[in-house]
Amino acid sequence: DVVLASKFGMHEGEEQRQYSGEGIAAALRESLRALGTEYLDVYFVHWPGNMRSAAETVEALEAAQAAGLIKCYGVCNFGSKDLKGFLDAGGRPVANQFHYNLLWRSIEPEVIPACLAANCKVLCYSAVMQGMLSGDYSASEQVPNGMRRTALFRGDSTPDSRHGGPGH
Repeated sequence: DVVLASKFGMHEGEEQRQYSGEGIAAALRESLRALGTEYLDVYFVHWPGNMRSAAETVEALEAAQAAGLIKCYGVCNFGSKDLKGFLDAGGRPVANQFHYNLLWRSIEPEVIPACLAANCKVLCYSAVMQGMLSGDYSASEQVPNGMRRTALFRGDSTPDSRHGGPGH
């Protein structure tokens, strides 16, 4: 079986693009066109910052679901407060996709319990920490620049880093 999913939301430079209801509908139409399908099993909100408002986003996703363009929807990178705001706006996400692995476990204290309470599954990305946990790299400096931009790595280890901290 295949679950066909896509997401809307992007960064423009350092800023996250915020989507209106019509912007969400347009992004969905483009995903359907690009994937050559009439519907998606799951459509995700990429980042909380990609929403102009939670209520407008929920309304657009519910309309897409009612029209048969998506079977269900989820969120990505929503912390416990972001998830609560989305739920309070009437959202019914089936999943929250988060960076999670043996080294990056920050979602355990709050996010996972919030998802469980909302009957929202947790999907993981970067399960092998960009190859660090699979043996692809024996030292963090070997990880390509674009993959070293997270707070796991020293802020000065790559010009792509934006956090500027010591890393974990």
